[in-house]
Amino acid sequence: MPIDMVGVVALILVFLAWLVFGAIFLLRKKPPKEEETKRVAAAKWGIALQGIGFALVGSFHRTQRGPLPPSHLGEVILAAVTVVPAYSSCWFFLIAVRKAPVRG
Repeated sequence: MPIDMVGVVALILVFLAWLVFGAIFLLRKKPPKEEETKRVAAAKWGIALQGIGFALVGSFHRTQRGPLPPSHLGEVILAAVTVVPAYSSCWFFLIAVRKAPVRG
C-alpha cells in the first residue's frame, strides 16, 4: 500500500501547529490568582457534546472515492486548506495573548 506523502506532511504540519498552540498557551503571562467566578453548568455539556461529535465523526471509515477524480493537485489544495487555518488560529491566539491586559 503506497504512502500518501501529501497526507503525511499535512498531518505532521497540523500536529506541529497543535504543539505551537500549546506552547503559546503554556508560556503566556498568567494573571494573578483571583477568586474564581461562578461557572455555568451548561458549558460542561457543550464541551461534552463537542467531544461526542468528534468521536462520532472520527469513528466512521470514509471511502477514498469522492465526487472528483483523484488528483495530486487536489490533494495539495486540500492539505493547504487544512494546514493554513491551523497556523492562522495559532497566530490569532498569539495576537490575543499579547493584547490581553494582565489583570492585577
